[in-house]
Amino acid sequence: MDDPTKQLVERFTRLNGDWNAVANLFVDEFRRGFISRLVSRELGAITRDRRHTITSGVNQYTLTPINLPELEYTTRIMTPFQSRPHIVKWLGMRQIIGMKGKGSVRIRKLRAPASCSIEQFQAGIELEHVDDVMLTNLQHVATGDGRDLLDLDSVTEPSILEILTLKADASPVIWTFGQDLKSTYAEQSSPLVSRFRNVVKLAVAMGRRMPDDIYEKALSSTNTRLALAAMEGMFAERRSDAFATLHEAIESENDALRNGAETLLALVANPAGGADAA
Repeated sequence: MDDPTKQLVERFTRLNGDWNAVANLFVDEFRRGFISRLVSRELGAITRDRRHTITSGVNQYTLTPINLPELEYTTRIMTPFQSRPHIVKWLGMRQIIGMKGKGSVRIRKLRAPASCSIEQFQAGIELEHVDDVMLTNLQHVATGDGRDLLDLDSVTEPSILEILTLKADASPVIWTFGQDLKSTYAEQSSPLVSRFRNVVKLAVAMGRRMPDDIYEKALSSTNTRLALAAMEGMFAERRSDAFATLHEAIESENDALRNGAETLLALVANPAGGADAA
């Protein structure tokens, strides 16, 4: 039997980070029953061989059949709960949530103001409550960009959520908002990127240069934040190929990499206008 997960991974990979195309593919597979086909395949494999191991990330309530550096496709089994005050996390990543089942799922669509950058935390920033979306069977909701947040607020009946998260957008910082939707604190989300930046800063302070192969691996990584951190390091070390590398990224078909590179170019061209990312 064909492996539906492997086939879908290959199709996502061929889209090369094109968010609109990725989103359309997810919605299509969500409606066509990708998860049902996957579960049927796994159950059949277990029936034929009790030693069969499910390779997808799975526990009592979640199944994550696809977990790539650039995106994640996960499924959650939801039990009913009522709306109640709770904290909210801003990850800076685009996301789609689809619902299957009876009843409805209420999702608050929130948005961070354009005046703030997720990489530079400010206390007291208030999220805008844009809309309340009620999802029923086979309906979905998507963020517009990394400033949007989809906050699960209530579930009326047992249901299944299928969630696609574009991890290529991931910020090195996660903001936490209180029940009043005002920012209270932030935390590092990517130890790898944070450590890379710290090593570069240490090398520059010591008058040393990072090995070329380290930069090559970081620049070729599917982790957009790591690639951008590598470009920041090249400028910090005043490498002669820093601008050429940056312009290659600006011409990339990867939206997140291209946008990040354009922002970095603006900071390089006008150092007084920005600050180092957290």
